Amino acid sequence: MSDQPRSPRRPRVAFVLGGGGHNGAYEVGMLRALFEHGIKPNVVVGTSVGAMNGAAVAASPTLETVERL
Repeated sequence: MSDQPRSPRRPRVAFVLGGGGHNGAYEVGMLRALFEHGIKPNVVVGTSVGAMNGAAVAASPTLETVERL
């Protein structure tokens, strides 16, 4: 075993996005707030409109992508 202390790891983050047409607009606001605070996902999953939003974010996890949703 090493005598050096382990550095703290960044927690793993999952974005779980739901369905329901109007919920997609709420998700965009939530995603914007998360990215503005520097929170990026390790995993993105979704259903219905959440799958569409999630696919875009998973492909390019940036605030610019969220602004285009």
